[in-house]
Amino acid sequence: MSDKDRFADSPVSRRQFFKLSAATGAALAMPGNATASAEAEAFTTEYRYVLNHTPTDHAVPTLVEFSEESGLDAFESLSVGRELHTTTTPTTAAYAQLTAAEAQQVADLPEASTFQFSPGSNPFWRIGYYPLGIFPEPRRSVDYIGFEQLKDGLGVLEERYPDRIRVKNVGRSPGHFNDATARPDPKGMYVVELTNFDSETAFEDKEKVFFSCSLHGLEMASRETGARVLENVARSSEKDVLEGEEKVEPYLDDVVVVMGFTNPDGWVARNPQYESGWQLFGPDGITGAPLYERGNAEVFDTNRQYPIEGYLDPSHYPAQPNDPKSEEEETPSFVDEKVPDAKALVDYFSTYENLNYGADLHGGPSFNNFVLGLVSQNQFDTRQLHEVYEMCLNIDAVLEEALEIWTTAGDLNKELLGGFTPGPGNFGFVPTEGFDYATIYDTIDYTVSGAFLDWMAHPEPVGLGLTTLDFEMSYNHITGGNVYNPELFRIETDGYRVVIRTITAFAVNNTDTPNTDDEFATETQTDGESVAYVTTGAVGSDEDALRVSSDDLVFDAEDDTEIVFEEVQSESYTGVLGPGTPATPTRQEHSFTTVAEADRVEATASWNANSTQDNELYLLDSEGNRVAASTNFNPAAGGESVRAPAEPGAEYTVVIETYANAAAAYEIDVSVQSAEIRQVSGDGDSGGGVTTELSRTTETVTVADAAETTVEVEEGLHSMGVDVQIDSIAADAELVNPDGEVVASYDGVHAEEDRLGGKEGGVPPFTVSEPAAGGWTFRLTNRLEGAKRGEIVVWTLSSPSPNPDPRDVFGYEQRDYEVTPFRFFEDYEGFIEDGGTVEPVTVEEVANGALVEGGSPAYDHVVVIHGYGANGDGQPGNGEYGYRGEDHPAEGFTTDGYTDALDAFVDSGGNLVLTDAGLNLVPELENGLVDGSRIDGSAVSSASNYEVARFTSKNLDHPLLTDGRPIQNQLWKTAPLGYQAFNGAAGQAPMFSIDETSLAEAAGEGVATVAGSNREGVVAASVTDGSGTGRGVHLVGSLLPRPTQSNVHAFGLQNYTVTFFGNLIMTSALGFQQVRDTGDEVRTFARGDEWDLEGVEPVDPPAPDFSADGSRDGDASVFTGGQTNRVEITVDSIGGDVSAGTEVTVTDEIPDGWTVDERYGDVESVDGTTVTLSSVTPSDVDGDAVTRQYFAEAPEGAGESGDYTFGPAVAEATIEGETLTDRIAGTETVYVAGASTET
Repeated sequence: MSDKDRFADSPVSRRQFFKLSAATGAALAMPGNATASAEAEAFTTEYRYVLNHTPTDHAVPTLVEFSEESGLDAFESLSVGRELHTTTTPTTAAYAQLTAAEAQQVADLPEASTFQFSPGSNPFWRIGYYPLGIFPEPRRSVDYIGFEQLKDGLGVLEERYPDRIRVKNVGRSPGHFNDATARPDPKGMYVVELTNFDSETAFEDKEKVFFSCSLHGLEMASRETGARVLENVARSSEKDVLEGEEKVEPYLDDVVVVMGFTNPDGWVARNPQYESGWQLFGPDGITGAPLYERGNAEVFDTNRQYPIEGYLDPSHYPAQPNDPKSEEEETPSFVDEKVPDAKALVDYFSTYENLNYGADLHGGPSFNNFVLGLVSQNQFDTRQLHEVYEMCLNIDAVLEEALEIWTTAGDLNKELLGGFTPGPGNFGFVPTEGFDYATIYDTIDYTVSGAFLDWMAHPEPVGLGLTTLDFEMSYNHITGGNVYNPELFRIETDGYRVVIRTITAFAVNNTDTPNTDDEFATETQTDGESVAYVTTGAVGSDEDALRVSSDDLVFDAEDDTEIVFEEVQSESYTGVLGPGTPATPTRQEHSFTTVAEADRVEATASWNANSTQDNELYLLDSEGNRVAASTNFNPAAGGESVRAPAEPGAEYTVVIETYANAAAAYEIDVSVQSAEIRQVSGDGDSGGGVTTELSRTTETVTVADAAETTVEVEEGLHSMGVDVQIDSIAADAELVNPDGEVVASYDGVHAEEDRLGGKEGGVPPFTVSEPAAGGWTFRLTNRLEGAKRGEIVVWTLSSPSPNPDPRDVFGYEQRDYEVTPFRFFEDYEGFIEDGGTVEPVTVEEVANGALVEGGSPAYDHVVVIHGYGANGDGQPGNGEYGYRGEDHPAEGFTTDGYTDALDAFVDSGGNLVLTDAGLNLVPELENGLVDGSRIDGSAVSSASNYEVARFTSKNLDHPLLTDGRPIQNQLWKTAPLGYQAFNGAAGQAPMFSIDETSLAEAAGEGVATVAGSNREGVVAASVTDGSGTGRGVHLVGSLLPRPTQSNVHAFGLQNYTVTFFGNLIMTSALGFQQVRDTGDEVRTFARGDEWDLEGVEPVDPPAPDFSADGSRDGDASVFTGGQTNRVEITVDSIGGDVSAGTEVTVTDEIPDGWTVDERYGDVESVDGTTVTLSSVTPSDVDGDAVTRQYFAEAPEGAGESGDYTFGPAVAEATIEGETLTDRIAGTETVYVAGASTET
């Protein structure tokens, strides 16, 4: 077959071809049950099995060898099959895709000697013949590359180009069961090294960059690209994507390009001898379904099983790291059973030297961008962040230049689907941009735990310490994935060629090698300014209130400990509930404040035994959030009870409510308890028989319109979760507790954008801490046409302590760690080279005057990331998610003079930055810019239930967000700090915000502006003096939280995970600028000393509120001339923002011609028709009304007869310099008979 356009001489146009392909693909996507019974002596065993275990109309890739060349003519004369190719070299053979009936016809030819199953892109790889290349370009290929073809082709490449290619089988996959051979069939894990092995630079000294190809087996583009890049570079035949684009070959003296083909099980699943299709049709799959799989033969998702620092999802199977601790512990059995592939990659790459860059190349349905760059979840320092983003910027420049190509890909994708779009989800969407990049959540709307590239990015010894990126490519997922479309795939492989070339060039140019110098540099420019960050003691010591350490952890029975709760406070309340009369209200509330030792609160309500009404009991926190509830029907003396973790020194409200018509007397008993971990004596049984135990249950479901599963949860569980293993589903999901309340939910379709809720589809995992005992229900509602089948995995975790033991959950020993978010500042200072400083100052030192010297700031900037020193017994920001040990000052403390010293710093001209729980200081400040006395503590909201810390709205014109991009919203990454990955409608990420109105009120003379907000309020804002310097008070409500130890984190935690966007915000808050020097170009980021508020509207405080109410009374409605009307103005109430002692002026209007004698009554003055009466204060009318009176004389004379109107009466007060009025009483009209009655 010639190399020219496959369609040039064909009567079938491209458009018709694509529609035919789509129609064929639709048939293959839902194969029938009919199978053939073809039989011939020439069929190999494997071929016979495949032919007879696929639908009768399925075309099997077939290689036929002939004993005579005449057989080729005979074959062609049959006019059967698709993609017919023939050769006489090295033997006489033909390739075609044949149905069973067609194969039987060919087998009847006397010259046909052997039939082999031959899946792959090269028609003749089975006989070692490669006229169009080992891995032909997409237009020359007959199908996708097959795994067995890859093995063969890599061997040929290594043999032909030994100076450039080395192939290593580093382990094995779990392996599908091979129905043709009736045995398990694990596959090799192949890693290929591409370099100039003959160069003078030793292999160990070369820079190495790794590309993971198709970790999800149904995302084909990266393995197709990787194989072709290996061949093209090895034989010096790299194709052009864009004119003048850099290639890989020139860098081979200095770099090793490492290609890993990381999921062979998901790849071979398309071959009919393996079960496949369970991603669409459930765990049993469908015999002969020619579909790739997302995971390996044992786990649904191969990109969730790696040993990362931070939160480990109990539904996953993390492979064992190759660290010193692993030599001391036994490898869990699940590693060999479930994830030997992940373990093989971990072990192999842990031995590499100079492996510094990595990329994991994925595929998805479709996005607004042809390719998305996903920044890994890791503690990146300033240089690492800029390296990742510079790589993305370079890729962006090339892909945007080729946007027309990607738009064409979108058109081809639509044609491939034949105009059919399977419901919402962008499957037929054409990208508007070539590339965009940000965090995982910002790009694809969810976060993960256990990702391959996160492990590679995490530091040694658990990880590798690489600079890493994940990529997602549109149109490269299960939809249409069984249909080979050469035009679409040509474009997709070109896209990933660009990525591979760009990252390779970047790795070499930004590393010191024998032939290249590191051209990359990052610096934070401060103009020599100084920063103090406020600590509670020496960073990392026991005095560091934000430090968490593995030494703090207390596990379960093996440690001979148990948790004992003891009552430290009790409250009792009584009352009556009823149908809603004044004496029997439907709802009663009782508030109390917990003591400093509080760890848990329980409340029990009971009512008189003669009542059978249904009462409901709730517990609210200080912000009115319901933290516990019991709504079960419980007749006659049964009572209700609730329990929740408690914050020390916090206000709680217990609420009892009824919908019954009968009255009932109730009694509520509140018990506030302290938790203590004690040694267990005797036989060592602890926790009342509770041990750390992980339980998983799996249920197979078919989601036509809806499906649900239920699970009974025991009392006292640590946590539970639900994981949906159904690929490409668009479904609404909700998790319902035993009281019928929806505690987490997810919308399968984004209402505003008409796309999947998560840009890749699927349903995120749901996780609940301390689930209530009883029956939990998980519901799915399908948003697509057609049923979807798969598994729902429910896991529960019990633990007798707040810290589940990873030995009992996964079989791993806890790794040692000691982390604190204050390490961020140490790393930040490492990139300051202009004399600027960043140093710690304790709360005590601040209180003693360390921030101001001689009336001037001792530091240019001060950063506070916590509320300690001004929070009494509070514990801001952590709640039950943080450890509180005896050695930590975590119950909080107040240091006299601390906030006064911060005020003095601001008033002296210093710049104050408050982040995270530092926002709690706002109500405590009282300086020239922020007067917290104008607001109360409720103005600052804190919650630890966000899926991630991010803005839901922002103003990119705000100077704090200088150089931010529309896609960027996330401020830090959750999983490496121990917080649960995204789990539906709720999570664990702590965020602080301030009410916008309160921000404006507190600003006083300062200019308050908002940069970003979340669903609760303002997260990022500034209060400045309006001088244009940006000096003032800056707020960032979530950036450097304390890591949490409440979830399993066997491999440790990280100090901080600030995103690039978050790093820019901190830098702009300080008035600094970051400079990125690539060697060819210098780029700057963040605002520097510019503070331009163009496009930013200041937040003005609301106008003061004032109200007054009252009435008027007069002597009569008819008067004769000269007669006197006694007018009484009664003030019943005065409200609004007026203080108790403020004098409120009372005035009334008299009609023209009437006169008032100022000597009588309560008259202060008369001005024209306005009568001013004696003033009144709000305290005067607090409880009793106040009346002011005056006497008005009617005009006399015949000409004065007529109607006259008094009023209105008005109250007037001055509030914050503004005069406000309100009507006290309306008007009254009287009639005057002008003639005088006097003689």
